[in-house]
Amino acid sequence: MIAAHERTITAICWSPDDSNLFASCSVSKKVAIWDLDNEEERFATKLADAPVLMDWACVGDKIAIALDSGQVLLWEYTQQDKQTKLFSVGSNKARVLRWHPRQASRLLLGDADGALHVYHTANGKKTLILGKSKTSKDSVTDGQW
Repeated sequence: MIAAHERTITAICWSPDDSNLFASCSVSKKVAIWDLDNEEERFATKLADAPVLMDWACVGDKIAIALDSGQVLLWEYTQQDKQTKLFSVGSNKARVLRWHPRQASRLLLGDADGALHVYHTANGKKTLILGKSKTSKDSVTDGQW
């Protein structure tokens, strides 16, 4: 058994390269990568705010994390625990977070206002895709590439 977190787990994701590894995050602001066979923690980091969503990039060494504050971070756990802020969408707005399945430089975020944000990590370009009327309050509920 893996005793992963002291508080509620908010998201998990599997490594695309190693079926033995998965990442989890919790309200305690901790994100960790776990080795299932050895039942141990491989990497961990502490965040400034509670994570609500996460997704592992197809190249395997980057995890995107959406925080409750609206910030979206890139955690490169093999590079001395490097955390980079990518962009913000507003407090408590992130609903869906997905890396492109074949291109690790594209990240999709769906928000509570019904908009999609496509972020290009290679050049910092952010494309906003509005899919709602001005009166709609429906959030994005799923996003697949």
